[in-house]
Amino acid sequence: MRCWRAGALTSTHSTMRPGALATAVLAASVAAGCGYADHGLGPPDITIGPVAPLQIELTGPSDRDVFVDWTGYHAHFTLTRAGQEIATDPGCEPRCGEGCACAGCDGALPIARRIRSGQTISFEWEPVRYAARSCDTDAGCTCVEVWPLTAGTYDIAFLSYASATGGAPSDADADILVGASVDTSSSECRAETSFSLAPSAQVRARLSCGR
Repeated sequence: MRCWRAGALTSTHSTMRPGALATAVLAASVAAGCGYADHGLGPPDITIGPVAPLQIELTGPSDRDVFVDWTGYHAHFTLTRAGQEIATDPGCEPRCGEGCACAGCDGALPIARRIRSGQTISFEWEPVRYAARSCDTDAGCTCVEVWPLTAGTYDIAFLSYASATGGAPSDADADILVGASVDTSSSECRAETSFSLAPSAQVRARLSCGR
């Protein structure tokens, strides 16, 4: 039995309203027989309703250039709610309904982005979380389901580093280094803030570096 592809309706180009998306995700997953026992995660309380893509602005320190992990074409971050970390990275496992990962899988091509001194970069992020599930027909094999986040207060943290290694500048933007990885052994800068997930929510954070 194959689980329904939850990720098929999470595109920012979808014309389905967020509330309808959440309902469709739940109905289709139940119809396909996907379980919720794994990892202690169940379907979210969709009565609250998810919101539109989150608008995020990240400003670099005023005295230096820094690099952030830009794999997937957005700055990577850690998201928590009430002290519990929320999985915002799907990893390399296939979406439920597309297949199962029974061994190691290749991750996405790494990308690093330079944020110049005092520069503000902005991007949109679809407010969803990912939950790993065991495949019904393959013992020891996993896939990921996609669920919209619900309204509430969240803490978000970003890390940047002094350098990146490898890669080459993108043709579209020389500050985007395709194939590069941030050098986590170099000095780091951090930005932390809280926000309430609601319609037209925005996040603004500024990176601060230790002296």
